[in-house]
Amino acid sequence: MKVGLFVPCYVDALYPEAGVATYKLLKHYGLDVG
Repeated sequence: MKVGLFVPCYVDALYPEAGVATYKLLKHYGLDVG
């Protein structure tokens, strides 16, 4: 399954590790992140 991951600029600026962790979690469960 292909999913889109939207990370708002404030999350990217304040908590970039949250975006990376979300990406890794989705990949772990076999999702195609685009």
